[in-house]
Amino acid sequence: MNTMRNSVNSLINLRYLNLLRFWQNNEEIPEGASLQDHCDIVYTLALSEMRDTIHQSAAIRFAEIIAGKNIAGFSPKNPSPTISVHNTAYVLGALNLLGQQTSDLYKIAVDQKEPRIQDILHVASFKPIFPAKWAHHNWRVSHWIGGVPSIIASVANSDSRHSTEFQSILLPVRDAIDSLIEPDTGLLKAYRSDFVQRGFRILYALRHNPTLGDVGGIAHVLWFDHLTDRAYVGGRALYDQASKLFLEHSPFMEKLPYCLDFDIVQIVRTAGEQFGFVRADLKTRAISMMNDIDLFFNGEVPAQYSLHKIPGALATYHECALMSGEPGSLRSAPVDIIKNAYWL
Repeated sequence: MNTMRNSVNSLINLRYLNLLRFWQNNEEIPEGASLQDHCDIVYTLALSEMRDTIHQSAAIRFAEIIAGKNIAGFSPKNPSPTISVHNTAYVLGALNLLGQQTSDLYKIAVDQKEPRIQDILHVASFKPIFPAKWAHHNWRVSHWIGGVPSIIASVANSDSRHSTEFQSILLPVRDAIDSLIEPDTGLLKAYRSDFVQRGFRILYALRHNPTLGDVGGIAHVLWFDHLTDRAYVGGRALYDQASKLFLEHSPFMEKLPYCLDFDIVQIVRTAGEQFGFVRADLKTRAISMMNDIDLFFNGEVPAQYSLHKIPGALATYHECALMSGEPGSLRSAPVDIIKNAYWL
């Protein structure tokens, strides 16, 4: 069986060669490639043990691209639409990964912009702004509730001239989010009507497991907590719920491996670490999932399996390696992606 590096390298060379040529050889920027596509490749290379193949000049050019885009939390520079909170957190996450090899990227990408925090959070309460229409959709609304503190953390911990300003609101923003979390379950509760929520879950269950959506949703907030070593609200309940889902769903949470698997596994690992739990059945399940991910990438990957799903699957592999203490087909130490990128 191929190593993770070899199997993923073969896949992205086959399907995304133009993007690879930009990132590895500093060639022309591929026409039609989105910022998300670029971020997907950065995360993929970092998680498949190929970060050392990234060309530093390509990283600088990427930062220059971001400098010309409107990103959440900053005043727009042009009439183009502002990138969503989720994608802004993802873009800054890619910068965080690239910054481990190339300096001054935030100075290029962000320093010519002016902060406009009031676009992403309520200044009086420090709560993240999110669309009320998605309040019942814990998975979707979590991209705003977790994305805002991730953006703030990225800038706060960077070499940007704005870092001090963002550092000053970092903890108040996260503290404010506690009011959107049920203390007994640790799950998000951004909605007001329990009756409407029950109706939403019935409809949501027609396509997805609503419990997976609930637990996967709170993961986007827990990433900040893991980054800052903050105790999880309702941590024991979350650990029990995520562990149950992890054991019940095989080989993956849904049909194909992607970021939802990471959300569940990362809660199991990090909540378990907070409580000092070491369960043999969970370690065994982690090794089994690593084998299944290896088999998936070594096999015939479906054509509909998008580039954006690859980083989530790879991040899950690393989480399983961290949980089990087994490297699988990794040649080097597993990566705690949230500690490195602050978002996925």
